Amino acid sequence: MVGILNITEEGNELANFLKNCQISFNLVYTEDEIIQCKKLIIPSCNSITNLLKKMNKANLYQIIKMLKKDILCLGNSSALLCESYENLTLPSFCIIDNKVNNFIQVNTFFDIEITFNHKIFENISNLNFYFENILDIVSCPNTIATIKELNYSAIIIKNNFYAFSFLPEKSGEQGKQILLNFINIDK
Repeated sequence: MVGILNITEEGNELANFLKNCQISFNLVYTEDEIIQCKKLIIPSCNSITNLLKKMNKANLYQIIKMLKKDILCLGNSSALLCESYENLTLPSFCIIDNKVNNFIQVNTFFDIEITFNHKIFENISNLNFYFENILDIVSCPNTIATIKELNYSAIIIKNNFYAFSFLPEKSGEQGKQILLNFINIDK
C-alpha cells in the first residue's frame, strides 16, 4: 500500500485525487505507519521550512531519509532532494548535488521533455503537466525530464528518491498514469 505523508494540507487534495482514481493509499504520519507502507509520497507544500520543522518535530526526517523504499516528492517538496535551498535554514535530504535558488509561481500547464527513458513514462503520450511553481532546479545528471524549452528539472530520480516538480493530482489523465507508474515500479 502506498502512504501519503499526512503533514500538509496539500496532501488532502492528493488523497482526494487518488480516491477518485480508485488508487489504494493510507494517510501516514507515524514512524510505524511510514515503515509499513510499500512506497511513500510527500505532497507539495507551501513552505519547505515548515515541512521540515513538522518532520523534525514528529521525528520523521531521519527515518524518511534512511528509508530504502521508493519515495516520491511532489511540487515544492521536490526541493527536499536538493543540497540546499536559498531560504532554507534547516538541512534538506541532500540527495542530489544541486540547489534551488527560487520558486517561480506559474499555476499553469507546461510540456515536459524526456531526457532519459524510464518506466515512469510508460503509457503516457501527453506530456503536459500542471505546475503550481517552477523550482529553478537546473537540469542535473539525475534529471530524466525537463520543462520543455527551459533548463529546469521536471523529474529527478536518484536511488529510491523520485521528484516531480509538477502536481500529478492537477494534471488529469497523464497525472493519474504517472502516479500509477510510480506505484507499480519494482526495482
